Amino acid sequence: MKCTEIKPYLFDFVMDEVDPNIEIQIHEHLNECTACRAAVQEIDAVASRLQSPTRFAPDPGAYRRIRDALPRKKKQKIFSWLPVSAGYALAAFLLGAVIMHTADNIMLRERVTEKEVRYEPPSRMPYADTVEFYTVPVKNLARS
Repeated sequence: MKCTEIKPYLFDFVMDEVDPNIEIQIHEHLNECTACRAAVQEIDAVASRLQSPTRFAPDPGAYRRIRDALPRKKKQKIFSWLPVSAGYALAAFLLGAVIMHTADNIMLRERVTEKEVRYEPPSRMPYADTVEFYTVPVKNLARS
């Protein structure tokens, strides 16, 4: 390969991102051409400096200075459009609704002290072929 054909691949060659077939051709060319070998060494030096984390590490106080230089944002209220008195009125309304619901449940609840269990002795006929039906008052059906 000629120098003009290899130059577009030099950076990729340094980063090991070149096709294996082209990499073989570049190695052969670099063994013969000193100018391209020097270019690869320059690219390698620049790439290693850019990848070095110590070169770009800021001093310890940099983050504090940047944070202090930024303008402070005021905390935005969620209901900023709502007057304070309306918020209190809404809270009082919701509290009243909860209290009324609880009071209704307590007052309207019937207290059942004993469960009704109805026991009937078995029929006297051992092989009865009839079914007996019982009627139950409607108020007993509502309780379980």
